[in-house]
This record gives sequence, C-alpha cells and structure tokens, in this order.
Amino acid sequence: MRIMTTTHGMPIAKRIYSIARLIADGIKVMAAHYNAAAKYEQLSRLSDAELQRRGLSRATLARSVLEACNAE
Repeated sequence: MRIMTTTHGMPIAKRIYSIARLIADGIKVMAAHYNAAAKYEQLSRLSDAELQRRGLSRATLARSVLEACNAE
C-alpha cells in the first residue's frame, strides 16, 4: 500500500489534521476574545461604585477582563 504524500513529504492525512487543528485553535482564540468583549461591555455599564465593590477600576477594566479571560 502506498501512502500519498504532499510535496513536503508529509502524509496528506497528517497535513489535513494539522490544518484542521490550526483552524480549531483560531476559532478558540476568536471565541475567547468575543467573550472578553462581551464581559467588558457588560461591566463597563456599571457605576464606578459597583465596579469598586467588585474589586475593579474603570481605568484598568479592559486589562482586568482580558487577563481574566486569558486565565480561563
């Protein structure tokens, strides 16, 4: 049985799997960024007092939300 390879010598099935993995990872990153944007939008509507009660500051809100989403 002959295994088909690409011009770079990598089996086609492995190459397709690698491409699919890159696409899946990209989708995960986009979903995480969308989630961060939604959280930021929700929190940005709160008053400064409510943000402070949650341990957040308007000045660092974007950074805090992004760090929290990256930690997930």
